[in-house]
Formats: sequence, C-alpha cells, structure tokens
Amino acid sequence: MARTSFSCASKATSTLILILLIISSSVLAKKSKDVTELQIGVKYKPESCDIQAHKGDRIKVHYRGKLTDGTVFDSSFERGDPIEFELGSGQVIKGWDQGLLGMCVGEKRKLKIPAKYGYGEQGSPPKIPGAELSQKLGVCYGQLGNNLPPPPTSLHLLKTLKASRVKLYDANPQILNALKSTDLQVSIMVPNELLANISANQTLADQWVRTNVSPFYPQVKIQYLLVGNEILSSTDNVTHLSLVPAMRRIRFSLKSLGFKKIKVGTPLAMDVLESSFPPSNGTFRSEFSGPIVEPLLRFLNRTKSFFFLDVYTFFPWASDPVNIKLGYALLKAKNVTYTDPGTGLTYHNLLDQMLDAVIFAMKRLGYPDLRLFIAETGWPNGGDIDQIGANTYNAATYNRHVVKKLTAKPPVGTPARPGKVIPAFFFALYNENQKSGPGTERHFGLLYPNGSNVYPIDLSGKTRVREYEPLPIPSNNNPYKGKIWCVVAKGANLTELGSALAYACGQGNGTCDPIQPGGKCFKPDSLVWHASYAFSSYWAQSRKVGGTCFFNGLAVQTTKDPSFGSCKFPSITLVSAGK
Repeated sequence: MARTSFSCASKATSTLILILLIISSSVLAKKSKDVTELQIGVKYKPESCDIQAHKGDRIKVHYRGKLTDGTVFDSSFERGDPIEFELGSGQVIKGWDQGLLGMCVGEKRKLKIPAKYGYGEQGSPPKIPGAELSQKLGVCYGQLGNNLPPPPTSLHLLKTLKASRVKLYDANPQILNALKSTDLQVSIMVPNELLANISANQTLADQWVRTNVSPFYPQVKIQYLLVGNEILSSTDNVTHLSLVPAMRRIRFSLKSLGFKKIKVGTPLAMDVLESSFPPSNGTFRSEFSGPIVEPLLRFLNRTKSFFFLDVYTFFPWASDPVNIKLGYALLKAKNVTYTDPGTGLTYHNLLDQMLDAVIFAMKRLGYPDLRLFIAETGWPNGGDIDQIGANTYNAATYNRHVVKKLTAKPPVGTPARPGKVIPAFFFALYNENQKSGPGTERHFGLLYPNGSNVYPIDLSGKTRVREYEPLPIPSNNNPYKGKIWCVVAKGANLTELGSALAYACGQGNGTCDPIQPGGKCFKPDSLVWHASYAFSSYWAQSRKVGGTCFFNGLAVQTTKDPSFGSCKFPSITLVSAGK
C-alpha cells in the first residue's frame, strides 16, 4: 500500500494513506473504452475525518503510477522522496488536483485519469504514451484548387475516411473555426516566407501565435505547429539558416502564452539525406548536418517532439523501375526482400528502407531514439503520359497497405525500430488542380473535388485489404515509348493563354520562330494554334532541365501529332521510363 505524508499550510501535519494509479489515454483506449472522465475510487475511508485536503493546501504525496498493462512508469517509493505541491494550483496534472480534494487522513484512493486530466493527447514520452502515439492516421488538407468544397463539407468528408488527424499548410481561420466542432487532432503551419523575419524577431513570433493559435486553442485540438515546409529542399540559404531559430522563437511564444502542450516541428523531405542506401549508411547532407540538422535534432529531442518526414516510395521507384520492383514499393511484395549488409536487417518493402535510412542518419549524429512522424506519404492516382505507374490501382494498393502496416496490432515499426508506433498523415485530401509541376502533383487525392472517393479507403485500418472491391488493372506500369506533344488544353482561358504564349516565346532559343509571320507554322493565324506550337517547342527544349507541360493548367500532353502540312511540331521521344 502506498503511504502519503500530508501537510497543510495552516493545519497540523498528519498522515494519509493513498493508492494512486494513473492511466494514459492511449493504453486506456485498448483496455477500458468507457473511462473518458476522471474516476475516483475510494478503497478505504476511516470513520473519523478530522482533516481533509483542500485547494491551496501544500501537501506531500507518495504515489505509484501504473499503465493498464501493469507497467509502473513512476513511483516515489523507489526514490524515497514524496512529491510536494500546492493542491489545486496547476502544479501537477489536473487529475491529481481534482482527485485528491477532500481526502481524509488514513483514506486510500485509486484514480483512473484519462488524457485530458493527465498529460494530454501527447502523453509524457517515453514513459507515458499519449494519443499522438496511438495508431490513428490523418490526412493532409491542401487548398490549391479552385473547385474544392468549403471547410465544413471537407471536415465531414474527412470523417467519412475515418481520419483522426488533419494537417493544414497554413492556419486558415475558416478551417480552424470549422474544426472547433470536431475531435480531430490538428497540425498547423507557419508559411516558409515568414521564417526569416520570425527567426530574428520574437515580437513577430508572438504576434503569429496570438493571431493563429490563441483564438482557436483549446477548442481546436491543435497538437502540432510546423515551422515551414520542406525548407531544406529549397535553394534559399537564408531560409535554411532561419529554420531552427524560428522554431525556437515559436516555441518560446507558445510557452509564454500558456500553450505548452503544442509540439513544434518542421517537415523535411528525403532529399535531406546525402546517402540512404543501404539504410545503415543513412547520412544527412554535409552542408546541412552541422549548421542546421544537428541543432534541429537537439531541439526536437529536448522538447520531446518528432522528426517530421515527407516520404514517398513512388519517386525512387519511378526513377528506377527496373531495379526497384513495383510490389516492393507498393508494400505488397511477397518474395522480394533486401538485407542490409551493414546490420543484417531484412527489409520487405521500400518504405521501411527509407524510414530506417533517416533513423540511422539521426543515430549517426547522436540521436538514436528521436521519434519519427510521417508528415506526408501517398501515391499518385494519375499523371502525365510520360509518368510511369501513376494510377488508381497503385495509389489504392499503396495507401491501403500503409494503413495496414501503421495500424497493425501490436505495432510492427521498422526493422531498425521494431514494435514502434509511427504516426502519419496521408497526402492528400483532394486532387488539387492548381498545383504546379508534373501531372502527378495534381493527383494525390483520396477524394475528387466533388467529394466522391477516388477509391475506397478506411484510415481506421478496420477494413482489411482483401475486403475492398477489385480495381481496374493499370495500363501505365510500363513506360510509354514514343512521341509526345504539349498542346493547349480543351477549355483553356483565352486571356490567360495570351500571357502563357508570351512566356513560352520569351525564353529565346528560336522557340517560336516558325509561328512568326511568314513562318511555316504561322497559318492558321489563331491564338490556340500558335500557343500549342509554342508549348510543344518550349517543352521539347526544357523538359530535361525540369520544364513541364502545364502552363498553369492551360496545357496538356498528347500522343496525337498536331503537325499540319509543312508545319512540324517539336516533340519529345521516350525510349524508357520517363526518359
């Protein structure tokens, strides 16, 4: 039995006997679904109660805290040192402040404390897991579309996907207001363009938090505040060096304003690594490792936050489909494995390889236990003609198998971290028609903008992969071979088309010489004809250096030769995967 010494500031010192059991919400959900409120169990109460514990009394408490699986996460008895605090003043968790009120000398109590009266959704890692370490998955809510539903509709659609978290790429007040009526755990973001100023000015950091957090928290369950997005993938050295200082200032603002439970982080892409193969050779890029990544890891470790990672198996597979098997990238391979020669660890899918490469990179800098959080993952459900494997079948297969992996009970983790829970956001809620870049960028959605499913998916993990209806067999898992042209898309805005034509022709290199008066392609003298030629000519010249056939949605790829008479449109010719 636990013995508790109890002393009041204005009362004589007396002795209480107390049993205290603290249960974290994440374990609670597995063992006792009905325990959502503080439960106070009186195990023994003496006949006489001359002294009771009141708010404002200063007390010393011996306690033993256990998880529902019997694990003792803390005990004052082993230390021989009771905890001393003022009851009801917020010096301890809310469950203690409320659960110890009115206790008599000699009384014994057993408390069951859910997250909201304990350490919150984030727990107190590593000993006390929280809901953020539960196997609940979320969705990235991007807004780069001109045909997307309003926030209340979007949040309803998130629920139909059985998502438990949502990640925003800003702090949109309309979305945050709509989130007040939900139980979704929320991640918000400081835009990249603000980092340089915030890193040098605490007042700006305070102002951002007051404007974007204070009006909504805690009604909106903001769990994570991400500072920037894939900052180290940009070429802006000033922003690179601003990252960690900006994170420090934002966290200082959160603490100063009383938002201590919100975790601060920043999502980085896989290109932060200099080496990722084999996984045990994972190494951060040399130009970032010392000045940026090591201070970042130190900050994340000290604040018990996560290393947020954007990880896509699609991109390495699409760049090397011969040596990387599609099933291995989709997490569905049965007879394909890879054994790391440095560790002897065996891998059954590409995602685990990529995650472990980051884990080993962190270990190399002295942070072997820093937790991972998948900030983005997914597979495109469509793309351009020159993009391999972007289809609904592969997207559904990948995402469903990732759900299966991340919600497995017990957790499977990765070969380097077996049994560890990995929280994750899937990218993205919608196909977003205003994203720039190749066609895949506009086809990562779980939903179409009209709210219908691109393919059925259950993010709770309760629907088994084999229970889904069959999907159409893909036709583009092998690279297209032949010529492709870039022409004006059907229904293109003619006003915008003029500006796009001027841009393409303004790149020089004779891009538009044939459509000048007297040129072979001047006739017919129409805006659409001239723009189609200019788009094809520009793309043929610039594709190898990153040029795309998009032009803000005005252009589309075609395998039908638009040439006419003596006018021959430039094209690209593919002979292998995307090349």
